Amino acid sequence: MNRARQIYLTPVSELAPGAIAAIRNEIIDILTARASRELNKLPEQLLVRDLRPFDDLGWATHADIGTTALTENEWIFTSDDSANYGAFTKMIADAYDELAKDRYVAIYGVKDMRMSLATPIAQALSMLKINVGGNDKVIWDLQNMQAYPTALAAVCPPPGVIIPPSTAFQIYGYGGLSDGGAATDIASYIVLEGIVVEPKGKVLSA
Repeated sequence: MNRARQIYLTPVSELAPGAIAAIRNEIIDILTARASRELNKLPEQLLVRDLRPFDDLGWATHADIGTTALTENEWIFTSDDSANYGAFTKMIADAYDELAKDRYVAIYGVKDMRMSLATPIAQALSMLKINVGGNDKVIWDLQNMQAYPTALAAVCPPPGVIIPPSTAFQIYGYGGLSDGGAATDIASYIVLEGIVVEPKGKVLSA
């Protein structure tokens, strides 16, 4: 039976045991096969690793999204809600909005790390939008996870959102909360679930 392309997020609490690993493994197979074909390299010449927020994506480097642009591999940042409340706002600065040569990225889910805090707080972002090559690929409603406060994570079906090498991309955050003009802005604890496939030696060696 033909079905529409599925790119929505499903909270992990609604998945069967082992489903997340199966999704991740299928995406690894898809991305590795594509990289092998397009780079003309054998699979054993490639390496699969976790996604890095700054070095791979330039996460939260745009001046409009955070009170201070990130410069290290960390996901958590303080949102400038005076600029992005009630609107999609660019998260990636122009200097980082093209993926590196010979690097393939697949983003397939999100985690909300607020539950790791001793006292959970409000989340700055309520939606994410990912644009690849000038086309919007997904709009993910992060609020769907909040029905399961002990497991704030969600994934989408394979192949996820693929960003090919040397391709322009942008991630937009939707500011769903406002501090009402208070002095303290609201932190974002969103972490993207993703993998990278690239030639061995580009970052890591086998």
